[in-house]
Amino acid sequence: MSIKAWPDRRLTLPKPPLWQCPRCGHRFVTKNLWHSCVRVSLATHFRGKPPDRKRTFDRWLQAARVCGPTIAYAQKTRITIQARVRFAGAVVRVGHLDATLWLRRRVTHPLLDRVEDFGRIGYVHHFRLTSPGDIDTELKALMCEAHQVGTQELKAAR
Repeated sequence: MSIKAWPDRRLTLPKPPLWQCPRCGHRFVTKNLWHSCVRVSLATHFRGKPPDRKRTFDRWLQAARVCGPTIAYAQKTRITIQARVRFAGAVVRVGHLDATLWLRRRVTHPLLDRVEDFGRIGYVHHFRLTSPGDIDTELKALMCEAHQVGTQELKAAR
């Protein structure tokens, strides 16, 4: 008598709603998750910077929104892009946009500046973007992969 293996059928339970901080309005997957409730306007990050920084960020955010529902939060030192969790972001510099993606795997790209390894949860990739045209087809595809991480649909590969 042989035992037939069952296909991998994982039960997908509905995810709980995001908790919203009553002070700043930011949403998180965990109630009372530590954060600073500093409120900063998006425009603050672009003051004194070349106009291409804002255009490049707008294209970066647009690439995220094509992948699915997202929200951008301007924080004191960075801008984060989140679905259920933060999966992308940017730090605005005078000479470039330090654009980030959280991916479960390490990737390469001509504009990749550095990679931070966070063990089993994946990698944060930093891309040095200087103009909207830097956001090519490959970066858009990586953005959608990162968006899956942000929706908590893509599990760790390690």
